[in-house]
Amino acid sequence: MATRHSFINTMAKIAGLLLIVLLLTALAWHYVRAAAVARIHPSPISHQSAQSPHIACRPSQLPPCAGGQSQWTQTTTPNMPGIGSFLRGVAGSSPSDVWAVGSYYYDNLEHNYPLIEHWNGQKWTIVPSPAVPSGFQAGLGSVTVLSPTDAWAVGNLDPLQGATILQTLIEHWNGQQWSIVPSPNPDGVGGDALRSVSAVSATDVWAVGNTPTYGEPRIEHWDGTQWSYVVSPTLPTEFGADALNSVAAIATNNVWAVGTYLNSTTGFLQTLVEHWDGTQWSVISSPSVDNFEADNDLTSLTAASPQDMWAVGWYNNFGNGAHGPVLEHWNGTQWAMSPLPSDLPANSGIGTIAAAGPNTIYMTGTSGISITSSLIEYWNGTTWHRVPSTALDQAGNAPALEAIVVFSTYQAWVVGYYGSYKTFAGHPNPPMM
Repeated sequence: MATRHSFINTMAKIAGLLLIVLLLTALAWHYVRAAAVARIHPSPISHQSAQSPHIACRPSQLPPCAGGQSQWTQTTTPNMPGIGSFLRGVAGSSPSDVWAVGSYYYDNLEHNYPLIEHWNGQKWTIVPSPAVPSGFQAGLGSVTVLSPTDAWAVGNLDPLQGATILQTLIEHWNGQQWSIVPSPNPDGVGGDALRSVSAVSATDVWAVGNTPTYGEPRIEHWDGTQWSYVVSPTLPTEFGADALNSVAAIATNNVWAVGTYLNSTTGFLQTLVEHWDGTQWSVISSPSVDNFEADNDLTSLTAASPQDMWAVGWYNNFGNGAHGPVLEHWNGTQWAMSPLPSDLPANSGIGTIAAAGPNTIYMTGTSGISITSSLIEYWNGTTWHRVPSTALDQAGNAPALEAIVVFSTYQAWVVGYYGSYKTFAGHPNPPMM
């Protein structure tokens, strides 16, 4: 009997050893096969981590290597209590110091007040905006950031009662709080509004806009002590719709602004480009689509370098019904129409553009009519490529993409609002670090 039990125990041990051998063999085969597959199809994760732990693929490979990993995604942004909150401008001194500005409506869609939000590298928070003067509502449309202790935001004040005579609104961040800084309103009857701001230094800041009633360009400058009105060049125009929508300050003697003016000869809106040479502003020739049959407007401007600038906008031909985006480029000598991206969908609109350098430029907009989709295009120095951004859409429609700031290929923010009147902010995936 004891011999039988000994035999059974011996057989059990042998079976156990055989099982262990089989498991080790299977595990070894797994690693051998995995190594063979890795030699044939290298793992994108290990390849990417060798480049940077926060980069999904090399900038030169975007978007072909992206394959969804470069998908832009939404980040939660706060909203003020009330009927709606909107973000219209964004800028930053670094990826962990980003400001977004806009407005909110607490009672109805007629009374709006400034909205300011800040990204500290981890989350967006609302930062108090100074109270607007009694009897006015207000909104902010653009922001520029020199450092964590020096930022400017511009917009306009609008009377709550009586005639609509807008006034300029300029606010400054000193590292502790935002405050309203006095700004000139040279057209007291027609009103003044500022649409864009850009800074060369703490003592050299430019803001542009228009007089909504009379339709004249408006330019203002900060010299470190006060804001002053600067004369804009005389335009070949009739009473109507002249405006500067965007400004890019490169150097003390090199500042650009773009917009539109109503040409008294053609009767149509034409693209408008103005340049500051350190002494005065002058109009620089710029092309328009279908000069004698279409309205044209440049809405956003960016400088990759002094010899490499881009502007985007739109045109609308009333003769044949054609309409679409406009893309123009400055090569250091002249402004010329630039070919639109080949992958641009039909019924697309481009509203904003921003550069971190000659090989890193984003422009944003929407495509579609009744059902819209977010549209983000990336310039790698040679061609434009559409970047996946459907994750930004909500309830089958795209948010209004109002402004964008770019630090690098994978460090950028686009802001705006959804049709539900809620703020929106999106960034490339992986998130900014």
